[in-house]
Amino acid sequence: ISIPVIVLTWRQTHAEQRDIETWQGMYSEGDAGDDPGFWHGSFWRLFWAYVLRVLRTTRLLRITKLNRLLILVDSELQKKLLEIIIGIVSVLVFSSGLLQVLEMLDETNSHHQFDTWMYYMMVMISTVGYGDINVNTNAGRVAVMVVMINAM
Repeated sequence: ISIPVIVLTWRQTHAEQRDIETWQGMYSEGDAGDDPGFWHGSFWRLFWAYVLRVLRTTRLLRITKLNRLLILVDSELQKKLLEIIIGIVSVLVFSSGLLQVLEMLDETNSHHQFDTWMYYMMVMISTVGYGDINVNTNAGRVAVMVVMINAM
């Protein structure tokens, strides 16, 4: 499962008495941080659009009808085991996508890919903690703390 999260910067230019909106990739020359209006309006609209996209992917669980799979399982033990596995995978996928979005807010971060955050969450939840990947933003740290508390 892959959640494509692409962070684009938003720059507004004024031409012919109206705003022309142009998109630039995150490695382009212009910096959205130069525009104070960016942080008040456009940034948060983009941020919530990506959050809603991540939440929309959770609908995949309903689409695949995982509840039917639980009904087909006869043994109560197997049913509980399947519920635990589905819960762990859901937490891994959702928290990895959330961490990717939160860590992209930091301009100095190396912007790890989704699979890297999936690996990080698996190592963190399993309490191995290699320390090869670190969370750099405060929002990312808070999200990791919430996942740690819920994973206990």
